[in-house]
Amino acid sequence: MITWWMRKRMTLISAVILMGCAFIVRAQTAEKIETLDARQWDFTNRFPLKGNWSYIENKLVSPKAMNPRDFNTMTFPSLWNDYRADGKGTGCATYALNVLLPDTVTMLALEIPQLYSSYNVWVDGQHIISAGVPACDKENSEPRWVYQTVSFKAKGDTLRIMLQLANFHHHKGGGKNPIYLGTVNSINSHFNWSIGSNAVEAFILFAEGIFFLFFYKRIQKPVVLYFALICITWSIRSVFSNIYPVALMFPQFSWAWLVRIEYITLYLTVIWAALFFSALFKETSNRIFVYLPIGLNIFFVLFTLLTPATIYTRWVSLYLIVAVLVILYGVILIVRALVNDEQGSWFLMISIWVGVLIFGYDIAAYQSSFPYNIVLLNIGYVTIFILTTVALLFHLGIFKSKIAENSVLTINDLYGKGKKL
Repeated sequence: MITWWMRKRMTLISAVILMGCAFIVRAQTAEKIETLDARQWDFTNRFPLKGNWSYIENKLVSPKAMNPRDFNTMTFPSLWNDYRADGKGTGCATYALNVLLPDTVTMLALEIPQLYSSYNVWVDGQHIISAGVPACDKENSEPRWVYQTVSFKAKGDTLRIMLQLANFHHHKGGGKNPIYLGTVNSINSHFNWSIGSNAVEAFILFAEGIFFLFFYKRIQKPVVLYFALICITWSIRSVFSNIYPVALMFPQFSWAWLVRIEYITLYLTVIWAALFFSALFKETSNRIFVYLPIGLNIFFVLFTLLTPATIYTRWVSLYLIVAVLVILYGVILIVRALVNDEQGSWFLMISIWVGVLIFGYDIAAYQSSFPYNIVLLNIGYVTIFILTTVALLFHLGIFKSKIAENSVLTINDLYGKGKKL
């Protein structure tokens, strides 16, 4: 009898222990959402929400329907193409993240870059912002690229951020730049600097282009026309790339044409650049190295116009090799002038090398999750065009001074008197 009661008690105790273990396991599983600790962060600066996020693929889950046990872990930002065996970026996914906050912040904001290619964002179960219409099929999804911010009030010491992300219209999927969390002032300040510097870049380059177009009508020198076309084309590209200001100014602007214009303006710029170098250094330029990249860029323009974005965006990495070769060819022409100790060649050399550095920085940021500073990028491009503008004006004899004549490369220095651009 005693033995029977002892066995019964032990059975009950074992059952209680097993139930307790199961409860603990379920509790731990329920807290599977990845966490970033921002309690020691100085929120006068932006806090990048990058690292491990909880992630579920091929589902768009709302906060009310989420089950943390269904989530895995994925690095964000990251491109889906890099994690998939087939290298494809199409599909949908839901991300979730907890952020631990200090007691000193209540009013916060998110700064959200362009993501591939539509999204919804919730904070503590409340939907706060979206771009396009995310869905798990192409027919119901709608892409939109826009750089935007949103403010909200923190309800406690922990934020639960959820991101629905979908892409069926571009070769790349996921995100390459982090979402930032910060105070309203820090987020808005950075946003305004980014948009403002982009607007300044577009205005300066467009104004330069118009100036040189009128100047070309007066002197009829092809090098002036090509530089005007470079300025105008890149000014258009500046509002159709990186942070895409045109999407803020015109919310209904077609996403398909936004992407096409971004790519086509890049191709046209390389065409004008090849012609510019050819006219500037016509005594030493090689026709093969001029007309080959022009032909390839014309092909890419037609390819972009005639195929969907999922196709033509796939081959931009191959195209960038062509752009790099054109830049390197320009560098070679300048280096020849330096080797021959041509008078004043350093000034134009500086502008070319600044261009190489900034364009390389831009390519690295585009091709990966490499972080970049949009304000620095805008300042860099403006610097390139201003340097080239001043150099060109000296070449044309518009600016004249004894200092300039000794420090600026001139066509007469390179090819002798009587040579024309």
